[in-house]
Amino acid sequence: MAIAEARRRKPLGFSDQETHSVMLPSGATGAFQQFPRLTWEPEVIARIRELLELEQGWDTYDGEPIDPTTAGYALKLLSRVRTAMTPEPVVVPLSNGGLQFEWSINHSRLEIAVYAPYDSEVTELPAAAAPTTSSVYANVEGLARTMKRFFG
Repeated sequence: MAIAEARRRKPLGFSDQETHSVMLPSGATGAFQQFPRLTWEPEVIARIRELLELEQGWDTYDGEPIDPTTAGYALKLLSRVRTAMTPEPVVVPLSNGGLQFEWSINHSRLEIAVYAPYDSEVTELPAAAAPTTSSVYANVEGLARTMKRFFG
């Protein structure tokens, strides 16, 4: 999907007044809500910029480079669902060119995998229960509730 089309659709409830853009290489953009700005946001953006430098085969199994449009979407998604108490995520590349955000809290894990714009899923790995995975596309508000439950 073209960046201009993605900006027009604004499916995550963003308005120009509540976000600021972050320019990534290759013209992709991401956005974080302006308030409250979390102290870890610059580190996450820097990590994503590093990951955008990965070349084909970065994982020795022909892993694809991170797609800049996917990176921009991942930032928008994270901004939409994070809470003021969300700690800094670990940001890892996916072999399909996507990104994953990971958190470990009290022996439980939460992972948000962004495979492409509008193609994401969340996996909860509770300490004493079976993991659950669900699509984010149709349920961004559900993911926001999960983040609030997980982090406050």
